[in-house]
Amino acid sequence: MAPSHLPSVSFRAALSWLAAVFLVSCGNPAGSDDAPSPHHPFSYTIVTDALEIPWQMAFAPDGRIFISERNGLIRIVQNDQLRSEPWLDLRDSVSTAAGVPVTNSGVTGITLDPDFGTNRYVYIGYSYDDPDSEFDLNRLVRYTDDPQTQTPVFDRVLLEGIKGLSMHNTAQIRFGPDGMLYWSVSERHVPEVAQDLDDPGGSLLRMTRDAEIPADNPIPGSNIFAYGLRNTQGFDWHPETAVMLGTDHGPSGPQGCCHDEVNHIEAGKNYGWPIIRGDETAEGMEAPLIHSGVGEPRDDYTWAPSGAAFLHSGPWYGSFLFAGLRSQSLWRLTINQSPEGSVAAGELSRHLQGVFGRIRAVEQHENGDIYIITSNLDQHDVPFNTDMLIRLRLDE
Repeated sequence: MAPSHLPSVSFRAALSWLAAVFLVSCGNPAGSDDAPSPHHPFSYTIVTDALEIPWQMAFAPDGRIFISERNGLIRIVQNDQLRSEPWLDLRDSVSTAAGVPVTNSGVTGITLDPDFGTNRYVYIGYSYDDPDSEFDLNRLVRYTDDPQTQTPVFDRVLLEGIKGLSMHNTAQIRFGPDGMLYWSVSERHVPEVAQDLDDPGGSLLRMTRDAEIPADNPIPGSNIFAYGLRNTQGFDWHPETAVMLGTDHGPSGPQGCCHDEVNHIEAGKNYGWPIIRGDETAEGMEAPLIHSGVGEPRDDYTWAPSGAAFLHSGPWYGSFLFAGLRSQSLWRLTINQSPEGSVAAGELSRHLQGVFGRIRAVEQHENGDIYIITSNLDQHDVPFNTDMLIRLRLDE
């Protein structure tokens, strides 16, 4: 479907837009002197430009794309059309300590059950206000999708009372290849909680589809799978080896800059925040697989990494793609895995820089198409007045 109107862009961004129609090129990693990757062209289609601060998307077997919007709506795209009516309206439930949803609060994560075709389960994470708390609270809920009407039916609250804050809240929800449900929880701008195993802040949670604690979790009696994280907004597993990678935002304020990270996530491991960052090491803590470095100007060393996905087919098979907010880019990381199981970063390349603005999430459909969503309407310094769902098709 053609967009109802083109995004408002600056002259410089417009030039980037036109160039991307013919070829999107790979650049050097920020702060790296490595040679650039060979150019790899792909085409794109703006499926819709009528979203409002979307966060995560999930693909249903019947072709529907479920998209969460921060404001409290779950939207549906089907046959390249955005339905006018939302699948679910949670605006009366979503609230924050600041009032209306802002920055990282509101409805964020959404995923469908691996057995969606039979159980119709849809999982949603959102924030709500507690008048007695200085923090937002977060809730993970489950709905079912009525097979006859394709409308939501509330099932149950899975978890609630998870503390967050507008800038560092909960984020992506995803099922792993082990059939378990994972949920990323940020450290709500209280760095020390990332090292507190009695607090879910700054961790990745692992649970069953009913939010029970699996017997094989690394910390007995706890749903914490990995910790020492600052603000992980994207994670996924390699389609063949099940290696798990996750993004993490580095600091940008009084705590310094920048050191955005991609981590090799393993059960029970401590990823060091706020004790180590970048190339620093400490006993019992894991350094990142790759990080953005530090320097001036800060924009050259900032990815602001958000949603992420491994590609399971096509010419970029096995690549880890992650969305860039402040960097306004789609990043591609290749990884090298040894027969012994060690994992090392390969090549990092940059795509779509400035073409669509801030990129929030990336996913690959089972047919091989790559979809991205943008997050422009929550910022005032981005020359775009729309949020979009875009389909990318790599040339074979």
